[in-house]
Amino acid sequence: RSKRENLDQKQILVPELCAIHPFSASLWRQTVALPCTMYRLNGLLIADQIRHKVSLEMRMGSANIADRSFKWPALNFGWTLADVVKNSRASAASQPSGEGKKNGDGENGGKTAASGGRKA
Repeated sequence: RSKRENLDQKQILVPELCAIHPFSASLWRQTVALPCTMYRLNGLLIADQIRHKVSLEMRMGSANIADRSFKWPALNFGWTLADVVKNSRASAASQPSGEGKKNGDGENGGKTAASGGRKA
């Protein structure tokens, strides 16, 4: 039985039916990534079309960005990833590692929903 399960997870390649592709692995990886890249590029082009149409219809901003030195401003959410990491490390350091699990009670004090609040 274990031999049959082991064969289910393997690919059996018949040499007569295999073809050798004469290009490098890096070229193959780039070719495999091409649909994802094209999908992303399509989404960006659609977003630019929407931006252009909104700017024309609302008469806000510039419809055509022809200036080569134009740079989009960085998004500011009021926090940075460094702040989040620092806060999570500080909160992890301030809490003891075994808190809430004394005597095997777990987080709910040993009470379970199935036992109606009684310890099993």
